[in-house]
Amino acid sequence: MKLLKADTRVLRRQFFAIGNEIYRDNPYYRSTEDDLVRMLINGPTLFHEHARVLPYLMLENDSVCGRFAFVHDEHMSDYVQVAFFEFKPDTGNPVSIIENEAQTLFPNADKIVFGLQGHLNYGAGFLLNRFDQVPVFGLPYSLPHYPGLFEGYTERKMHSFRFSMQVDIPLFERLSERMAGNEITVRKLDMKNLKKDIHLYTELNNRCFTEHPYWTDREGKEDFELFESFRHLLRPENFLFAMHQGREVGFLMWFPDFNQMIKNDRELKCSTAFSLDVLRFRYANPIKQFRLTEIAVLPEYRSKGAELAMMFQMTKDVLAAGYKEGVGGFIFEENRDSINLALRYVERFTGKKAQNDAEFAAYEKKLQ
Repeated sequence: MKLLKADTRVLRRQFFAIGNEIYRDNPYYRSTEDDLVRMLINGPTLFHEHARVLPYLMLENDSVCGRFAFVHDEHMSDYVQVAFFEFKPDTGNPVSIIENEAQTLFPNADKIVFGLQGHLNYGAGFLLNRFDQVPVFGLPYSLPHYPGLFEGYTERKMHSFRFSMQVDIPLFERLSERMAGNEITVRKLDMKNLKKDIHLYTELNNRCFTEHPYWTDREGKEDFELFESFRHLLRPENFLFAMHQGREVGFLMWFPDFNQMIKNDRELKCSTAFSLDVLRFRYANPIKQFRLTEIAVLPEYRSKGAELAMMFQMTKDVLAAGYKEGVGGFIFEENRDSINLALRYVERFTGKKAQNDAEFAAYEKKLQ
């Protein structure tokens, strides 16, 4: 097997094409992350101001059989990331040749990690189970042969959970009365000041996730660049801020499962207010489930009602939208507690236990 830098326009077209070819006949794969891959591979983005992204093709007998990109971020300089890794199952294991190339290019890096896509906000992990299930929007889908490639690597597992939204109405109404006197209030995303609120989200992210594996601090402009690509699908209720005495002390982010709107052979069309999927979502929404993407509260306000207030507001909003089921999590085992409290509130609202759903993993090791 050989590696070839995808450093021309023609080779980059092959980089994107091999991903589509690998999943062409897979009924569960969705292409909703392709825009993000193009953004980070083609650049320039604000992320590129502090990170190098080097795309490669893998060749077997001079035929393209896979792809990946090295990512080396100044904010995480001890790691070389191997992102957007895809290759055909009937070819040899490419891991060792990728390791050797990484050592040559980045001699000062101490570790290599497969499955981190530049930053946690861009995605992470190879799928470990549920290969016969369409992924929820924003969660990765990959083929079953990938996890077996990483002999000698440390597996960093992530989990997700599925839960019902069939709420116990009498209980919910009693809780509503109790919430009326709560010192913590909740406000929704201000679409007229989207950039300002995304910067607040970034600031809270940076303060809340300092201990999270692979976390690196972001600038608000980077997250605004990320969310701007599907701003026409955003609704104020998708970002909730917990407020105490006029100050944002936590946030909750959730999204409808936009993957339910498309088939595996096309991307999400949402670049303008009149794009196909924007109009479909607005006037004939077929979506029945949502993803609880993140919930975070400043340490000094945890377990003091902020989580409950935001979960309560989210539940009202998803019920009003008609969503029947949610998927939450996508967290590392070390941070399992960060969403357990939110899931306990869901279980209180519905009287039903959350169920384990898809699992994912990133793989890391020291470079010799």
